[in-house]
Amino acid sequence: MQTSINISSVFLKRLVYCFSFFIQITVSIQLCAQQNLSNNTIKSSAQNLQAMLEGNKKLSIKDAYYIMESAWDNCYLSQGEYNNIIHNSGNFIKKWLIENKLDTTSNIALNYGICKFFNDTLYLKNNQVHIPLGYDYVDFKAQEDYRNTFVTKALATGWGQCNTLPAIYVILAEEINAKAWISYAPYHSFIKFLDDNGTMQNYDPASHMHITDQLYQDYLFISSDAEKNRIYLDTLSKIQTVSSCLIDLSYMYLLKTNFSDLQTAETWIDYSLNFFHNKEANLQAWFIKSNIIVNKLNHEMRQYGITDIKKVSEVKELKPLYDKYVEAENKIKELGYRDIPQEQYSLMMKHYKEKEKEQINKGVDGKQKKELLIEKN
Repeated sequence: MQTSINISSVFLKRLVYCFSFFIQITVSIQLCAQQNLSNNTIKSSAQNLQAMLEGNKKLSIKDAYYIMESAWDNCYLSQGEYNNIIHNSGNFIKKWLIENKLDTTSNIALNYGICKFFNDTLYLKNNQVHIPLGYDYVDFKAQEDYRNTFVTKALATGWGQCNTLPAIYVILAEEINAKAWISYAPYHSFIKFLDDNGTMQNYDPASHMHITDQLYQDYLFISSDAEKNRIYLDTLSKIQTVSSCLIDLSYMYLLKTNFSDLQTAETWIDYSLNFFHNKEANLQAWFIKSNIIVNKLNHEMRQYGITDIKKVSEVKELKPLYDKYVEAENKIKELGYRDIPQEQYSLMMKHYKEKEKEQINKGVDGKQKKELLIEKN
């Protein structure tokens, strides 16, 4: 007998963070309930992000990420530390380009500098050194610490993942006036930028590889509908990137409130969708929205003493809510989302667990704060 709509396994398997998106968010409600958070802080952060989106506040990717992440307790960085790291990193990249006689007005050169900043140990003539960023495989699902999905954590420690590293990339691009955009793929995000001939290039900050759209399509089973509807392999504009932060904040709020204030989160989700193609092209938003509706429906089923989902249709008061859930699930399919085959998914998870074990055996602590810009003796 089915006592409630159980979508947790499907939701957690397909939910990709994005803000937004790309890493399974499987933080337990018990863990989140222990976090000493303020609902008012999160609501204030939402207001600040909305002010950006409405043009009442300067639109800034850098500021948007900090507004969103600082609403969570024990942020790795103060706002001053965060701003200094980004400012100093931008200056380092520009100085490195100049010292290597590269054109700082060329978009391809600027993006080349950011790619090198991620991938290599770089040196300046003033003896300043930058240590490259790495991938943190330990708790990559953020089950133990939700901050592992944060840009501030990656900047503070030098270790991120496929959500945070592309976000840092576009923040640095904004800092040095380079043109670059986040792009989504299933369980992943990466970077797109234009070369000086107007050709779009791909760069994956997590693997430091230039991977073609075709490879993403083949390996991650991206449907033609998903690409046509611009949920995958498209570029996020600046305003869409900020809107994605509000979507991420909505999920944070659900975790904080133990899914008790569903309406507030759903209102933010619906507002955020206005900034995407056809007011619908963000899967993270639809996954969260579907989960919100399911939580509402499960609550109502308990109120009516219904233990079998098949009997929901017998209660006319529940039918509109059930229809809304079906509509959300149909929209996800209509946009082109397809589950990765279980065999492929299992191989991906096995690879991550092996890399996690390897990192632990090497004694690499991806949670410890460290300076990435240092002075060479």
